Amino acid sequence: LSPHPGGEKAATKVNSTLGAVLLLPFDMAACHSCVFYFNLFIFRQRFPFVAVLLSFLQAVAPVLPANLIILPWVVGLLLNGRYIVAVILFLVTAKTISHLDEKLYEKNVTLVSPLITSLSLLLGYRAFGIQGVLMGP
Repeated sequence: LSPHPGGEKAATKVNSTLGAVLLLPFDMAACHSCVFYFNLFIFRQRFPFVAVLLSFLQAVAPVLPANLIILPWVVGLLLNGRYIVAVILFLVTAKTISHLDEKLYEKNVTLVSPLITSLSLLLGYRAFGIQGVLMGP
């Protein structure tokens, strides 16, 4: 018997939400990295691992939108006169990333805004160091 009748439900909900908040950036990082590598490989672009590294870092610590990572490759294609390929690469990557983000947020964190989650992680880290990552959300 627990001291509070609803205590087990609340503890389970807090545990699942905290787990989702902490693991979501790494799930997103893995998905983004795969999308960027696959798209750059299909379009035969150089340095796909640079995009993988940038997308992983961006997903773990979101500072800029993920769609901006593909811009150097798009600009390179535009400068080489491959306009259609550049537009297709950008649109496919942007649509895939936005769809994956939507599905991951929908699955993991339905009650917590992504912006609030990112801010709470950042502010918790800034205030308390690595322990603040757990205390922030």
